Amino acid sequence: MPISFYGRCTMRAIASLMGWRNPCAKIKSLAPVQSLEAIVQLQRVRILHPIANHGDVSTYELYVLNSLVKAFAPRTIFEIGTLHGRTTVNLLDNAEQLDTLYTLDILEELPGNKFQTHPNAGKVKRIVVNSLNLDTEPYRNQVDFVFIDADHTYNAVVNDSQKAFEMLSRGGFLVWHDFTAVVDTKHACHQFMQQHPDRRFVQVEDTTLLVMLPIA
Repeated sequence: MPISFYGRCTMRAIASLMGWRNPCAKIKSLAPVQSLEAIVQLQRVRILHPIANHGDVSTYELYVLNSLVKAFAPRTIFEIGTLHGRTTVNLLDNAEQLDTLYTLDILEELPGNKFQTHPNAGKVKRIVVNSLNLDTEPYRNQVDFVFIDADHTYNAVVNDSQKAFEMLSRGGFLVWHDFTAVVDTKHACHQFMQQHPDRRFVQVEDTTLLVMLPIA
């Protein structure tokens, strides 16, 4: 059952109570930490499938992603890493001006497909390929939002980040999942940030998300 979500929860406090320590915390972030409220005006969004399973974005991270698509209104979205489509269906549900949502995964058969029964499922175009072999030419400079959440190894994140940038429209933005949770992801993102000093990057408070914001 979907829920409406307005506001934020404190993942950091839960982690502290449980004594969780993240090796990424030892690596100083090159991106400033900002609350979602400092990045975009708070949005009232709908969250489908709010309960997170292993490998999923958290419920609050879904709220952040949904708020970003509400605020920036992308017409074209490219998701790298479908899994079972939980993030896919949330982006589909909240991107009100969406024309097409491409979602890439290496798996022919998804372990569950949460977007197939959505009223806007016809806007979803599945791409079954390893992202290392993705030809970006058909999408070059045409995508308004790319979400990267696939293979978290260093080489894969470097590849996905570069290809995402090739596909991005001038006013587009990127989001990486697990920036603060996986060491390889953080190193790869730092390299990307250093290669693009003209762009503004922020780490969203109480999430593992890194955002490259649209050009103003």
